[in-house]
Amino acid sequence: LLLGILTFKPQLGLMVPVALAAAGAWRSFGACVVVTAVLAVVTVLAFGAGAWVDWLTTLPGYQSRFDLRVGDLHKQPTVTANLVMAGVSAAAAQFVQAAVAAVMVVLVWMCCRRGLSRTAIAVVAAATVAANPHAFFYDLPMLTAAALFLGQSRVQAGDRLNWAETSLLLGVLWIPSVVLWAQFPVSLPVVLPFALWAGWQGLRAVEAWPGHAVANCNSASRA
Repeated sequence: LLLGILTFKPQLGLMVPVALAAAGAWRSFGACVVVTAVLAVVTVLAFGAGAWVDWLTTLPGYQSRFDLRVGDLHKQPTVTANLVMAGVSAAAAQFVQAAVAAVMVVLVWMCCRRGLSRTAIAVVAAATVAANPHAFFYDLPMLTAAALFLGQSRVQAGDRLNWAETSLLLGVLWIPSVVLWAQFPVSLPVVLPFALWAGWQGLRAVEAWPGHAVANCNSASRA
């Protein structure tokens, strides 16, 4: 239900279909589709089919105006905005953004294929922000949640965070405030490394899954 409602801002659900498909959560996938369809029908009943036509026809123009908001680039924690701020051409920035998105899709698929654990969900959230060409600082609570999930998972597993990992987590927690005043590409060195690190944590969890299963079986047998 909630994922279906999330379609009001679809870029925040960019990795949701990938995660659900990888985990084989087809009932959740189907429920999301049904809720989205119901919302679309309700919209037609309330405002007429012309509302959808108007939305589709005005969307390209809105995207163009969004991309030209140069004064707001420092508030956008995206690869595209940060590279443009650094002087990279828009076309090159969009190419890099597409490449990053492709990498994130692969990471989400690999990390979710054994189920939607808390670590996998953190990967989905981090990958969504990294892959997203259109996001603002107020979309970053999902990144904060991912950082807390991953930190908690490491602590519960008895692992110690090294200084680089601790610095990265602190950077994620501070970045929503920093981007409001920093007039330089400050998000990219935090958001992208964190997304890659989250993916690495997710892959470690997936690889460790069989070992945990064997340990649990042995414990049950002894009991």
